[in-house]
Amino acid sequence: MFGLYSCTGSKRLIEIQQTEFGSVKFYEVKVSCDNSVDKVYADTDSNGVKRFYSFYPDRIVMTDEGAKELSYNIAFNSLPDNFDSKIYHQLSTWDNLVFTKALTILKAARYSHLKSPIGATGYEIVVNYYHGFPNNRKFQPL
Repeated sequence: MFGLYSCTGSKRLIEIQQTEFGSVKFYEVKVSCDNSVDKVYADTDSNGVKRFYSFYPDRIVMTDEGAKELSYNIAFNSLPDNFDSKIYHQLSTWDNLVFTKALTILKAARYSHLKSPIGATGYEIVVNYYHGFPNNRKFQPL
């Protein structure tokens, strides 16, 4: 007997929050066959600035529509004194607001395996696309 079994990914809206600075929508993503949550991401819009914050078990990554070729890995160690702004960025007020909102969601048992933003100090910048973001790709969370 031969059978073909396929797993499909799914995305589900968890929560929508409106703040005085913009909107934050949280989604859970399941890719694994075991029906566990692989990541939670925040789809944010603050005065027309669109960003995604992806919470994985081992890291948190932010992507910004204004710099689609880059990703920003959340750093938990102290940023160097007089750091190079092409390598590191400090967290903004908006980042801290999103992280505060995320903490309430990540406290739930089904998301407890995902990385918490507690202790985040800034971003380490990573270049994902050396020749610009592909023209035929939609801007989505990593």
